[in-house]
Amino acid sequence: MKNKYVLLILGFILGVIITAAVCWFWCCGGCCQKSCCVKECTTVQVIDVPDFAPITISLDTAQAYFQCYLKNPDTVGIFLAYTVNLPMLDAMNMLRNSDSTLAGFRIYPGVFGDPTDVTVILGVDETGSDDTTTIYTTGAAGSGPCPTICDSDSPIAGGRK
Repeated sequence: MKNKYVLLILGFILGVIITAAVCWFWCCGGCCQKSCCVKECTTVQVIDVPDFAPITISLDTAQAYFQCYLKNPDTVGIFLAYTVNLPMLDAMNMLRNSDSTLAGFRIYPGVFGDPTDVTVILGVDETGSDDTTTIYTTGAAGSGPCPTICDSDSPIAGGRK
């Protein structure tokens, strides 16, 4: 009879510990928007560059940025990376060289003919709207979102697929 009480008490204590661990993970381990986790995502290198011009960062900083991206509930189900092939980059450079007012680029997937995967590439203005003045198309081979076009050995993605 005494052993039953000891097992009951141990079961209760174990249940409390497991519940506390699950609650902590849900609060802190699952996302960076929770107050206990925000520090983790804001203590990495602070970028103080106008318009986020390209700067070099360390692998540790890149890994920290990626981990915070993964923990953000707004990015759940969103791709992990995007591979741009050289013809796509060439199209973006041609767009940039012909219109210096562009704020960015948009890449649309497409299918042509038999079917062949292609991309449709165009500029984006300051408001985020498509600029359809000049539109390019390129082959899509070797490009696309991860998953499915992924580097499974990436030191940043940590072997994720």
